[in-house]
Amino acid sequence: MRIVVAGGDGTVGWVLGSVGELNKQGREPVPPVAIIPLGTGNDLSRSFGWGGSFPFAWKSAVKRTLQRASAGPICRLDSWHAVIQMPSGEVVDPPHSLKPTEDCALDQGLQIEGALPEKVNCYEGVFYNYFSI
Repeated sequence: MRIVVAGGDGTVGWVLGSVGELNKQGREPVPPVAIIPLGTGNDLSRSFGWGGSFPFAWKSAVKRTLQRASAGPICRLDSWHAVIQMPSGEVVDPPHSLKPTEDCALDQGLQIEGALPEKVNCYEGVFYNYFSI
């Protein structure tokens, strides 16, 4: 089984997150994901060679894309689960990919100047490394 996602980086990220949950649950094999670049931000699609946009001659392009998705080579994508901690009360506008989380404890080994804050706000999300960062 292979999954084909029609959308941009946000849609593909959501599907990859869902597929990642299968991996966490030990549900093998995790299916590979192909992309039809229909979003406004298609950086992931571009970096894996699926293209930055979908052509106007879409009928033949759909056929080519589905053929490539069913028989094309499978590439690996690095991802990390990131947790960001901020002192409570700090005004922060995190990126869309970081969501607030309730389940968070302050790292007591943290070395900072002054006293450790009593409460922290935590954000978590997934970082996909498709620019070789």
